[in-house]
Amino acid sequence: EVVNELAGSELLELIAKPGTSDEKNLVYENPFGFREVDDWIIPWEEVSDSEGTGIVHIAPSAGKEDFELSKQFTMTEISQHPSIDDFGLYVEGFGKYTGQSVFDVRSQIYDDLKEKGLFYKTEQIFHSYPHCWRCKHELVFRTTKEWFIKADEIRPLMKEAAAGVNWMPEHAGKRMQDWLNNMGDWPISRKRYWGLALPFYENEDKTRFYVVGSKEELKELALNPKKVDDLPELHRPWIDEIELDGAKIRIDGETQSGVWRRVLDVGDCWLDAGIVPFSTLNYLSDKGYWEEWYPFELITEYVPQVKLWFYATLFMSVALQGKAPWQNVLATGFLVDEKGKAMHKSAGNAIAFDEAADNSGADPIRWLYLRERSANRHGTGNLRFGYNILNDVRRRFLVILLNSFRFFVQNATLDGFTPTSTQKVPESQHVLDKWVLSRFSNVLKTTTSSIEEFDSPTAAETIERFVVNDLSQWYIRRSRDRVGPSTTDEQDKQQFYEVAYFIFDNLTRMLAPFVPFMSESIYQSYKNDDDPVSVHLTDWPTLHEELIQNKLENEMDVARSIVEKIHARRKAANIKLRQPLAASTVTVNVEVDIKEAILAVIRDEVNVKNITLKYDNEASELDIELETEISEELRQEGELREFVRAVQSMRKSSGLTPDQRIYMYIGSEGDEVMRLIDRFGEEMRQKLLVEEIVFDDDTRFEKKDTIEFDGFSTEVSISKV
Repeated sequence: EVVNELAGSELLELIAKPGTSDEKNLVYENPFGFREVDDWIIPWEEVSDSEGTGIVHIAPSAGKEDFELSKQFTMTEISQHPSIDDFGLYVEGFGKYTGQSVFDVRSQIYDDLKEKGLFYKTEQIFHSYPHCWRCKHELVFRTTKEWFIKADEIRPLMKEAAAGVNWMPEHAGKRMQDWLNNMGDWPISRKRYWGLALPFYENEDKTRFYVVGSKEELKELALNPKKVDDLPELHRPWIDEIELDGAKIRIDGETQSGVWRRVLDVGDCWLDAGIVPFSTLNYLSDKGYWEEWYPFELITEYVPQVKLWFYATLFMSVALQGKAPWQNVLATGFLVDEKGKAMHKSAGNAIAFDEAADNSGADPIRWLYLRERSANRHGTGNLRFGYNILNDVRRRFLVILLNSFRFFVQNATLDGFTPTSTQKVPESQHVLDKWVLSRFSNVLKTTTSSIEEFDSPTAAETIERFVVNDLSQWYIRRSRDRVGPSTTDEQDKQQFYEVAYFIFDNLTRMLAPFVPFMSESIYQSYKNDDDPVSVHLTDWPTLHEELIQNKLENEMDVARSIVEKIHARRKAANIKLRQPLAASTVTVNVEVDIKEAILAVIRDEVNVKNITLKYDNEASELDIELETEISEELRQEGELREFVRAVQSMRKSSGLTPDQRIYMYIGSEGDEVMRLIDRFGEEMRQKLLVEEIVFDDDTRFEKKDTIEFDGFSTEVSISKV
C-alpha cells in the first residue's frame, strides 16, 4: 500500500524512532527497538536504486564502509560501541538476540520481520565475503579501540631511506614508495592472548597512559617489585599481574597517583619482526658488536613483504637510526605448482621440502631457485615447482655437468694423468684449449660481477650455458679423439688434461655456493692431500685476464654457426654424419679471419674434407654450398666409420674397459670387406685396440654380430686379449 511519495532530499529530514512508532508517513522503521538511540536517514553516494528501494541499513560498528560513513556524520557513539563481543555474540541491549551468535539469528530475524508485516522478499546476491583463510569459517566485522603509531612525521624519512636502497627488481622499490605514500597510521595492538605484551599502562579512569621502557624501569615503578623479579617471562598472563604505583610516575613534570595497570592488548607481530635488525644483535647490550653488522647487505622475502617485513624493519630502523637497515632487497614471487596454481595441503598439491629433497635432491631445488628467481626475472611472476621441473633441471644441466666430469676422470685415469697445482695456469697451443680457457675466464668474470650484485639468475644462466653449450657440446665432444689409449700424441693429450683439470677445478669452486652437494662430491674425487678438506674451504677462483681472447671467441662463434648450417644441409640431403664429403663453400657477409686451426675443427666436426671460406658483404648471413657427390674413396671412409662405431658398441656391451686390447674375428672375406681391411687395417687396429684380426673361426669367439653396410654385410666377433 502506497501511503506517501517523497523526494530523496525530503527523506533526510525524517527521523525513525526506535521500535514501535505509529507515524504512518515514515518510510523506514527500526522494527526491533535496538538501543535507546534514534536512527536517522543520511545521504550516501554508494547507494543506488537500481536494486531495492535505494535505502540501506548501515551498522557503523560492523562494517568498514559503514564506519567511514559514520565518521562523516560524527556518529561516534554508535560506531564506537560494538553490537557484538569478541566471540560474535550480541551484547546487552538487543532484546532476545542478546547473547546469541550473529550466525544463529538469521532465520529468527526473517521470522520477526514477517511477524511485524515488514518482510518484503528475499533474494540471493553474489558478492565477496570474508572467511578465515585457515578454517574457512565466515567472519564478521567489529570495531575496536586500538593503539597506533602516527605515520605522517616518519613518512618522508622512510621514503628517503628506501630510495637509497638497491631493490631487486626495481619495481619492488617503486612498490615500497607507493606503500609509504598511502600508508596510514600503524595499528600496533591486537586483541589476542599471546604476543608481545605492550608496555602501555593506564591510570584508573583510563585518561592517561605511560610507556615503560625496560624491565628495570618496570621494577622501579611496580607496587610490588618482587613480582617483577619472579616473572618467568614478559608475557601474559604473568605480566598482567604487575601493577604500577602512580606516585612514582611523572608525566609532563606532574606526579601521578593511583594504581596503573597494563592494557590487555598485545602487539602486532610485525613489531617483533621489525626490530630484528636490533634485537638479534645486542643493540642495547653491545652496540659495538651491532655496528659491525649494520646495515645488512641483503634482505630477501616475497613481494607482499614490501608492506610487511620490509616495511616493519624500515620503520624501526628509520625511527632509531635515521636510515634503512639493509643495502640490498631481493623481492621474489610465489612458489606455485607446475600448473601455476597456489600450493595448499587442502588442495593436495603442496610439496614438503624434505619430500622434494629426498626425491630429487637439494641441489636441483637450489639451482631452480637461483636460476629462475621469479620476481627479479619476470616482475612479480610466480616460480613453478614440481618433480617434472626438477627432473628437467637435473637432465638439462646437472647430469650434463656430471657426465662431462666423468669423461675427464675416466680418460685421465686410463692415461695416467697426475694433476699438479690447481693454481697453475695451463699452457697449450691447441686452438680448442685456448678457446675454452678464454670462455671460462669470461664466464668467471660475469659470474663474479653478477654475484656481487646479488643477481643469481644471470650468474646461473651464464654457468649453465657454458657447461652445456661450450664445455660439453663443443670442447669435450671435439676433444674426444685427443685422449684415450688409442691416441698417440702424448703432448697434446697432456695439454688437454691440464686444461680440463684447470677448468673443472675452478668451475667446481665457482659452483660451490649454487650446488654445494654436487660440487663437494666432485671436489672430493680429485683433490690432493694438501688441498683444503672441503671445496667450501677453498678460495673463489682467480680471474686471469690474460687468458681472455675475445677475437678467438668471435671466430669460434662463426665456426659453430657454419657447423650448424652444414649439419642442416647434410640432414636435408639425408647423408649421415659418418659419411665424409669432399667439399663445402661457405660465404659470410662479415669480415672474419678464421685461421686454419679453426677450419680444421670445422672440417673434423662436419666430416668434410675441404672448407672454402669466402666473403661477400651482399650475401645473407651464412650461405652454404655443400658438395654431396660421394666418390668410391669417400664411400669406403664412411664404411670404415660405420664399422668402427659398431665394434665400439660391441666393446661397450661386452663390458670391456676402454684400454682393453682385443682379438677381432671378421667372418666374411668378400671383396668389400677385404678392401676396407687393406686400406684401413692399421687405422682399425689403432682405434679399436685390436691385437690381431682373425678370419678363421675358433673358440675365442663365441657371440657373433652382423654389421650391415650399404649393399653388403659381415660377421664380426671380439674377445679380450
